[in-house]
Amino acid sequence: GGTTVQNTTSIQNMISIIGSGTVVVSTMGEINVNSFTVPSTVILKIMPGTILNIQSGQTITIGDYLDALPNQQVFSGSGTVLIPYQKVYSEWWGAKGDNSTDNVLPIRKAFNSTSPNVELIGSNYLMSDSVYLNLSGRKIKLSSNTNSILSFSKTTNIGNYYSPEGLLHLNNGQVEIEGVTLKGTNTGINPFTHLLSVLQITNCSKVSLDNVTITNGIYAGAQFINDSNLVVTKCTFNNNSYVGALVRGTKGIKFSNCFTNNNGYIDSFGDTTGYGIVIAGRFQYPYLTGKIIDNEDVLIDGCTANYNKWSSIDVHGAIGVKIVNCTVKGVGIDAIRAISEGGAEVGFEKVVKDVFIGYTHIGQDSTWHANTQGSAYHQRIGMTVGL
Repeated sequence: GGTTVQNTTSIQNMISIIGSGTVVVSTMGEINVNSFTVPSTVILKIMPGTILNIQSGQTITIGDYLDALPNQQVFSGSGTVLIPYQKVYSEWWGAKGDNSTDNVLPIRKAFNSTSPNVELIGSNYLMSDSVYLNLSGRKIKLSSNTNSILSFSKTTNIGNYYSPEGLLHLNNGQVEIEGVTLKGTNTGINPFTHLLSVLQITNCSKVSLDNVTITNGIYAGAQFINDSNLVVTKCTFNNNSYVGALVRGTKGIKFSNCFTNNNGYIDSFGDTTGYGIVIAGRFQYPYLTGKIIDNEDVLIDGCTANYNKWSSIDVHGAIGVKIVNCTVKGVGIDAIRAISEGGAEVGFEKVVKDVFIGYTHIGQDSTWHANTQGSAYHQRIGMTVGL
């Protein structure tokens, strides 16, 4: 039901006339529209085949609810759409998860709509460039019920060692990601010349990842910097060229039932680096003159690792650490490594004394190893490659 209109003036007039109810926009093809606001008392229904071409500098604001099919394109043009109270679909801006269409612009517009939930319904969304979103304190959820993939093709970076560029970078808010695969372009590329994390989440007060796969990152699969209340559950990190998941400056960290596999890089000289999960402090300069101990309350529980090229769980620059009921198979050099570097206050005993509660070790017995740099100590387990 509702009142049918076909142009910008009709939409504005009808919203004013009816006060509450449904306004239906029905026409075949695109119609040019300027700014208007739909109040919370009115539902705006866009019929299939109708596309609102929002003119440059113009903004449509949906006060409550937009009625459109999930796979229907609703918007075009360079203007802005704000939909702050309901779930949106990237298809509304013309995205196509068809493994051939470049979706950077529609995905960016979906994120910038201020919606609390962006849902992906397609198969594989190709992304030719990165996406950055400053949340300005708001919450956002990226989700998929169809295991949708965001596939990024960018290989150049503007980041640095301690803050690589994120192909998907979410900053300053609360973030939830569920049921999505995020994919970079790692094909054995040196991580220290490219520095591209697939996912980067920074300065967020609450972060949740559930059933997410992050793969083929050039450097890290996922990097979390200066966050708090980080919960990562049933996630997979594989084939990233340096580390699967890297955490810095975060308080309240939980990895539960996650899987890391084949993360790392072997250079032309045969030198190896690469880790599964890393909880890392930030070095002060010059190198190894001290560390900022800025990770607290770390629980890694029920995680499984398979042949990460250096170590599968690596902890330094952290206090309050427990690693519980984890299984490490086919380790490269260390299964679990806990380090106190450069005379850091975190000390070996503070990091490691409770680490091995329920830990399932597969490989050789533990051996002690003293690092020659500073006062660093490693707990090395499983010194052989493969089992």
